[in-house]
Amino acid sequence: MKLGIGSLLTLAFSLTMIHAALASAPVETSPITVLSKLQPGQWIQLEGITQKESGLLCTKMKLVTTDLDKMDWSVRGSVRDLDPTKAAFSIGRYRVRASGSPRYNGIPGAFRGFSDLKPGMIVKVEGSYIGGGAFQATKVNDESSELSKKPGIEQKIRLCGKIESVNPAKRSIALMGTTFLVNEKTQVRKKGTSESESD
Repeated sequence: MKLGIGSLLTLAFSLTMIHAALASAPVETSPITVLSKLQPGQWIQLEGITQKESGLLCTKMKLVTTDLDKMDWSVRGSVRDLDPTKAAFSIGRYRVRASGSPRYNGIPGAFRGFSDLKPGMIVKVEGSYIGGGAFQATKVNDESSELSKKPGIEQKIRLCGKIESVNPAKRSIALMGTTFLVNEKTQVRKKGTSESESD
């Protein structure tokens, strides 16, 4: 059976619409389902709030799927326990070493080096996770402007790195020595790379 040009165009249009519909279909975003599919070694970005018992209650989970060869480990949170003599400070349980020559990014002229760090500032530190809570910084970004935009951000810690372990039964993910507890309210986002995200 031969099809006329009109029929072929109609068929092509129908196939295009079906492809578009499939492409726009919502990705599974149930945090529990996503958790069950995670594997150690995958890059992920997790954000959470410290619990009285242990670990962090995971409020946001982002799957990093592209540009993996360009990824850096990172920690974002509120600065405390500054030690100028050792060029070190803490974010949550992590002791950040800013020795060497890390790059400081922030308001031009106002954030040029370690001496410009202040307790309570929100910074994102990129570099290498050494283990045991130690982190070597290669870049320090001042993100304190987020304090006025996102109330409560000072209580959160955000990490980006490779998953150490996953426990679906306990609904937990271990990342950089920290256990994140996932629940039904955890937001799930699929993102090509986490580093372009400010939230």
